[in-house]
Amino acid sequence: MATDRKYGLLLIDKDAGPTSFNAIAGLRRLLGMKKIGHAGTLDPFATGLLTVAFGKATAALHHLQGLDKSYDVQIRLGVGTDSGDSEGEIISRTPVSLDVLGPGNSSLHKALTALTGDMMQIPPMHAAVKVDGKRLYEYAREGLTVQRKARPIHVHDITCTDIRASEPFVDIDLRMHVSSGTYVRQLAVSLGTLLGVPAHAQALRRTSVGPFSVRDAHRLEPWFDRFNACGRDSDQFFDQLAEEHVILPVRAAYFDLPVLQLSESETSRALHGQRLLIECARVPSGVETGTEVFLDYNGTDVAVARCTDAGEWHEFAMKKVWGTL
Repeated sequence: MATDRKYGLLLIDKDAGPTSFNAIAGLRRLLGMKKIGHAGTLDPFATGLLTVAFGKATAALHHLQGLDKSYDVQIRLGVGTDSGDSEGEIISRTPVSLDVLGPGNSSLHKALTALTGDMMQIPPMHAAVKVDGKRLYEYAREGLTVQRKARPIHVHDITCTDIRASEPFVDIDLRMHVSSGTYVRQLAVSLGTLLGVPAHAQALRRTSVGPFSVRDAHRLEPWFDRFNACGRDSDQFFDQLAEEHVILPVRAAYFDLPVLQLSESETSRALHGQRLLIECARVPSGVETGTEVFLDYNGTDVAVARCTDAGEWHEFAMKKVWGTL
């Protein structure tokens, strides 16, 4: 079975400053290809994990976009901005002492408890979400405010990791595990509201997306140094990444699917988009009608398939074929 080698996943540790689009544009230069995307925007001021797919693996991005995310956020109490982050214009400023957190930080703990669990959140005006075909931040740049629909989010947990007096304000470091689509800077503003003071997210770092950790991610700046060192040859640079096992196989995007091992003849049929009949004893436990599985042949990505009938023999229909003949 032949394979198109230029596809897979990359974990990028974005620096503060560039937009997520800038990061993808940089990767296009490095890899010498246009078909690259990511599974969740980071604001320019934010750092941390971007989960990136390139080549035909971009078709797997939809499987990553709904994953939970974790963040480390530094919140400044006493300063409010129009965007809820450090890039916005200051709209309010109030001297704050540690007393605002309550005796034994009781007020802070009560506020964090209130921000945990299911809730409805209105996207900030500086968000990238679209309203009537136009991104909210475009309205904001024009000085306009539009109606936004509240969206359901879930905050799994919030942990306070540090509190500092930064005269005349107070800085709080939090670690958050939240559902996809949660605006952490909006949570920072909400925390200030609950404590009765203005607040904004001064720094934000995404530390995980689903099972992927920023500890395994790579910054782009050193990669550009290496790219220049190899004569700006995209193929040579790609080979270096492949040799170092930096490129993740597409199956990594389907980490939650059971894996079904195929024979050579079954692989050939799957690559032609044909349905497969697999005896029950070979099918991973728990697979029933409607379950999706990842098909593998000797460690090579073959396809994602859906079980259409479960019995003594399980029938599988191809949903997305990855391998090539």
